[in-house]
Amino acid sequence: MANPTFELIKELVPDYFYRSYGIIFRLKGYLKSIDFESKDELLKSIFFISIISIIGSLIIVPVYINLKINYSNGFFFALDTITTVFTYCGYAFIYHIIAKLLGGKGKFQETLIVVLSSFAYAPLWWLTGVPFVRIYYKFLMTEDLINTQFYDKINSCIQPLSEHPVYYIIMIIQSILLILYARTLYIGIQHIHNLKKISTFLVVFEGIIIWIMGEYYLNPYVTQYICKGFKF
Repeated sequence: MANPTFELIKELVPDYFYRSYGIIFRLKGYLKSIDFESKDELLKSIFFISIISIIGSLIIVPVYINLKINYSNGFFFALDTITTVFTYCGYAFIYHIIAKLLGGKGKFQETLIVVLSSFAYAPLWWLTGVPFVRIYYKFLMTEDLINTQFYDKINSCIQPLSEHPVYYIIMIIQSILLILYARTLYIGIQHIHNLKKISTFLVVFEGIIIWIMGEYYLNPYVTQYICKGFKF
């Protein structure tokens, strides 16, 4: 008799690659193929963002090693992944509320699937940002976030990097990836909420501003708590 868990994994793993390809290369056609009211589709979206989170952690394993964070502990990846899933579900809720306030017709599950799927570009973002991630995590492990000028100190360390041509290449690549992420959200939210162009733009713009604020003000505390808890 086939193992149900194994059969589920066999279905979900290929979906990760299919979803990534669909979001990046044939967005509109892929969105039309999704059954947004399906519970299976919701499960696949949650699995998708979980894999994205694990890939992000694997990309910065050298940073974990350098800072003596016990990344090999399976609970570390589990806690980091669960935190990521809940965080992005929270962002999806914000996008949904803004869309509803502007007359959106879609359901929360539909918004959630779009928002989680839109992070297909995240591994490329993290991969190009590794030089900055190392500085970010170094300060997370050594600074008191409440009583120090955390970002001022990070910026002072990044400043010398800005004198190197590679810095501008990375900034250009990350700017393009951010635009592609915003485009994915724009098309996805317009598809499910049937909003006018200006309303869809406002949903995406305001949602991204809130996302950036969350990453700036909230994420450092959560990340610091997790990483210090697994330091050798």
